[in-house]
Amino acid sequence: MALSVQISTDSVPNITYALTVESIVLDYSRGPVQAPIPAANPLLVDLGQFRPQIVLEGTLRQDASETDGGVTIPDKRDLEDFVRGTSGTPAIYTSTITLAVTFDGQTDSYICKIGKCTFDREQGMQVWHFRMTLLSEGRS
Repeated sequence: MALSVQISTDSVPNITYALTVESIVLDYSRGPVQAPIPAANPLLVDLGQFRPQIVLEGTLRQDASETDGGVTIPDKRDLEDFVRGTSGTPAIYTSTITLAVTFDGQTDSYICKIGKCTFDREQGMQVWHFRMTLLSEGRS
């Protein structure tokens, strides 16, 4: 069962994509500081900071975007252009990206920036696999 994921920008033009993902990983890393103290044990300071990271893995068609309920399901080129901020897409570096994940009728939203996106394809296959890493402020 594929998860329902939508990724959209707040820029003009607004872009919203529905992604077919097989896996989503939410990783919350803490950021305590370890300060060395001469001739003593190090000082550990936890400022309560955390660094949420979201990893999406799924498949994309080679060259045929689809539309489902008014939302575009991107092909590989569309998502690549979105990640790179090219070909008429807004500059995602200055845009706020919202990731909405729906599972069992409940939707969680995350404010994100794209950290990395990898595309790969096996020989003879008509689909691309993608792995997108998003840095987030956490669930909003």
